[in-house]
This record gives sequence, C-alpha cells and structure tokens, in this order.
Amino acid sequence: MRKLLLLFLFSLIWLLAPLPETAQAQFLKSPYFEKIKRGEPLVVALHKGSPPFCLRDKDGVPHGIDVEIAQRLGQVLNADITFVYPEFKDIIRKIQDGSIDLAISNLTITVERATQVSFSHSYMDISQGGLLDRRYIPRQIIEGKVMDVPIKTYEDLVKIPGLVYGTWGHSTSAGHVQSIQPGVDHHIYADITATREALHAGEINIMVADSPIIQFTSNHYSGDRKRFKALIKESGNERLAIALHMGDPSFVEFLNEFVDELRADGSMERWINQYLNDTSWATEVMK
Repeated sequence: MRKLLLLFLFSLIWLLAPLPETAQAQFLKSPYFEKIKRGEPLVVALHKGSPPFCLRDKDGVPHGIDVEIAQRLGQVLNADITFVYPEFKDIIRKIQDGSIDLAISNLTITVERATQVSFSHSYMDISQGGLLDRRYIPRQIIEGKVMDVPIKTYEDLVKIPGLVYGTWGHSTSAGHVQSIQPGVDHHIYADITATREALHAGEINIMVADSPIIQFTSNHYSGDRKRFKALIKESGNERLAIALHMGDPSFVEFLNEFVDELRADGSMERWINQYLNDTSWATEVMK
C-alpha cells in the first residue's frame, strides 16, 4: 500500500496538467521537483569517514547506509545524484545557502537544526555510545576476589569518576557529554578518525559517538576489543533524517513517504545488516 501511495504521489507531481489549479500551484512552487524536471542532478552531502554510513574507497567511491539511501532516492526520482563531502560543521549552512540540496549524512534531528532546515521522517533511530579504555574500569573486592565493577551500558559510566571524554566537533555527542556529565574533562576533535586516534594514543579514556559508529568500530576492529569496551545507551531516542531546504512542503511530503517505505519494505533493515552487523565490506573498501 505504501508503494502504491508513493507511486501515486510521484505520478501526480509529473502529471500537472490534470491537477486542479491550487494543486498545480503547490507543485510548481517546489524547487526540488522543478530542478529534477530540468534534468539537473540533486547535490547530496555525505559525511565522509563515518562508517557504517559512509566510507570512500581508494577511487573516491562512497559505500554505506547513507549512500544506499541516496542512490535509491535517485532511482525513484529518475534523477542523477552528485555526492559532495563538506565538513560536518558546514552542512547546515550549505543547505541554507543552496550549495547542496540534501544532506543524508547521519544527521540527527534537533530543535536547533529544525529552525534552520527541514527534515524528513526518521530513517533510523539511534542512541549514544562509547568506546571505553578497559584499563579505567574500577576494581572491587567481592568475597576476597578482586573483580571489575560491572560496566555494561553507557549509563554505567557514572560509576567511573575522572574519565577524559572525546568527541568530534559539532556532533550531538559533544553536547550530550556536557549535558549529562557537566564539568567532565572533554576534548573535541576535528572528526571521527581523529577522535579514535586520540583514544588509541591515550589522550582520552573514552570516545563518545552515535551508537552505530561505536558498534561498527567495535565490530570491525576486533583486535581492539581486549583494550576497548563498547557501551551503548539503552534508552536511545535520537532520530537520523534527510535534511533539506525549508519552504518546500511538497518535497518534504514525498521524502516522508520515501523514508517510510524504506523502513516498511525491509530496505533499512537489510542495509543495517549489510553495513553495520557485517563489517567485512569495509575491509575491501579500505584496501
């Protein structure tokens, strides 16, 4: 039923002549559909180096969940997609100034961002997570035996005082650390790669990021598991969505149906299994 609704909506957009005048006016005001009708590509921002969402191979070809979403969107719209890779901190501004059309870049919906750009329905629900250096797990004596204090989820970090946290700039993780544990020693790095390098170098004790990034890192770098423990926030309610220019309700409505269909037909579940639960693809990409 959702597929039929999506195809019906899309057909209406292209068959403007039979529509009532008010409907024609609504669709004619859509810069996105007008751009596609002119045969121009949609410029889509990806967040480079953020597996499982996006990782480029040696030839610059991107792979990952967000890439699949963008490519499917191009197929549905019969439109070309041009990928660009702005710095994460610049994505919202570039949507506003028209440099990019859409951002499919593991971008979380926040109140602040929603005052600057429009969002589709969520294509993936996430939480926060952390990679903790196991050497900083406190010990306790139980019945004469020295044992680790149970640290099983992200929420258990409150049991470990004095940790040095690391996040990358302009992410929701940076704000999350300060709001949940104000006053902690918190270092902010340029990107995810720099944050992980700081964790390995011992500059920080824990790297905090969106839960899929933490899960991917733990799954893929299996050799790190002896040193780093993946902790996921159990009560996650953060939503990843497609960001676009404000003032185009027709295209927002289309994207909402598009995203809902991806979740309903199993595409999102398949891509999550392909890029997050099985990380063998990244080995080939990084060769």
